[in-house]
Amino acid sequence: LLVDKPPEPVGDPEATIAWAEARHYVGKVVTVEGRIVKTGGFRSRHLGQLYFLNFVERWRDEFYVVILQDALHGWPDPPDRYFEGALIRVTGRVTLYRKKRPQIAVRRPEQIEIVTIDKATAATEATSDH
Repeated sequence: LLVDKPPEPVGDPEATIAWAEARHYVGKVVTVEGRIVKTGGFRSRHLGQLYFLNFVERWRDEFYVVILQDALHGWPDPPDRYFEGALIRVTGRVTLYRKKRPQIAVRRPEQIEIVTIDKATAATEATSDH
């Protein structure tokens, strides 16, 4: 997780990719779309409060979004509740966490856009393969 880079530019909406394809874009700034089916939070000694947005229940080694403490002011509820079940678009540079798990780190609230919220669809998608 890199936190010392400047905020990413907003991506081109014409270049939106599915979350399952993000691993093929490591090092590139892209807009990724998918439904959030699992969320969580963690307090890091060095980075403060972090939130994780996952696109599948079995999230190990799969693309995810990490929301850094600097962006937390952007939503009315904590991100783990606010984004659960939402179809989102997130823009940023795809990096590898621990050299294997693709991620986009969100440093600014405007990097994430909610397309729709449908918790019933999220529950169905959580149990299916991508």
